[in-house]
Amino acid sequence: MDNQGQNNMNMVNNNQIQPKPQPQNPPSTTQPNAGPTINQQMNPNQPSPVPNQNQTHNVTPTSVTNQTPDQKKYGFNSEEKVIYKIKEEKDSNPIGTLFIILLLIGVVVFLPTIAKKLGSIKTAGFGFANTNENAQAETEEDDSDKRYSFYDSTNAAKIGDLTVSQLGTSKNNDDYVLTFTMINKSEEPFLFDKKYYVHLYSTDGILIYRALIYSFETLGAHASKEFKFNIPPTIAEKAKSFNLKEIEPGKYSDVTLNVKEGDYYTYTCTYQNNKLKYYFKDGYLEKIYETYEENSLISLDFYYKRDEARKIVNNYSSLGFDSHIDESFDPDAFTLVNNIELLNQDYNLSKIKQYKYFKYGTESKVVAFEMQALAYTCS
Repeated sequence: MDNQGQNNMNMVNNNQIQPKPQPQNPPSTTQPNAGPTINQQMNPNQPSPVPNQNQTHNVTPTSVTNQTPDQKKYGFNSEEKVIYKIKEEKDSNPIGTLFIILLLIGVVVFLPTIAKKLGSIKTAGFGFANTNENAQAETEEDDSDKRYSFYDSTNAAKIGDLTVSQLGTSKNNDDYVLTFTMINKSEEPFLFDKKYYVHLYSTDGILIYRALIYSFETLGAHASKEFKFNIPPTIAEKAKSFNLKEIEPGKYSDVTLNVKEGDYYTYTCTYQNNKLKYYFKDGYLEKIYETYEENSLISLDFYYKRDEARKIVNNYSSLGFDSHIDESFDPDAFTLVNNIELLNQDYNLSKIKQYKYFKYGTESKVVAFEMQALAYTCS
């Protein structure tokens, strides 16, 4: 190497070693309280780099105006704005908006159901108002445990399209009578093919009697009819409220037949001076033996009733039943006797129109349950 090349090398080395002249109080490149970097905020668990104590750094002071474009975009002076923008983008996640929309749709769809539930709560006595009149009416119709007071024409017990109202009790000669009006609001006639009962309750709300509603005639569409059924005297005195319920025969209570007579087990029901003995084989009805007694010393209309009994004998005999009047012991008394074999007699029974004459093969529990609902005492 010649002397001129050596001199040039020395000048380069001198320029690297010797620092440039510095202005007084140069601006610092380190900003106070700059906080964590963007990478540290996004990854707070990432450890900060530890500087090597043995490494020598050449620090060249520079002005803030010498920042690169990236430093300006993510620069420390604008760091707070950058962080705020990141949070704003995170909060604008469409999942939250979708959840709110689905919630509003759910409220609109299930609002009628909510209104009905509030109506049910109101009828249970919790004091919630129900502005949906149709929902309230439906709740009242389906509330089979609600009781209605007697002698109030505004009270009405409902099942489906049938309404029972204007209930009352009265005394008719020797009988106590339950009176009420039934209305059929359906477009179709009611055939009385379902077992509907008027339930009677005492003052303290205890069920004391069931009165079976029956008729051999249909109740026309949008028609009403007054019914009168006998009830026991003690029931007439205690009954204060009522309800209307359907009881399917399959849900009747079972009955035990203890009295045996020949090949049959018997079940006897009595109402005043009328007695019926039902004969069962294997729990199914086969025949009925009925007696009806009158005495002129007791009955004020004895002769009228005797004439009516003679008409019954003529009618039953013409239909093939064994029917007669026994007057042999006392001219001022008589006993009407009806011995009814039920086999193959369904058609003739329909002409008599007496509910107490059940069809051949009727179960013993049906006879027991329904006869007691006709004011008879049975055993």
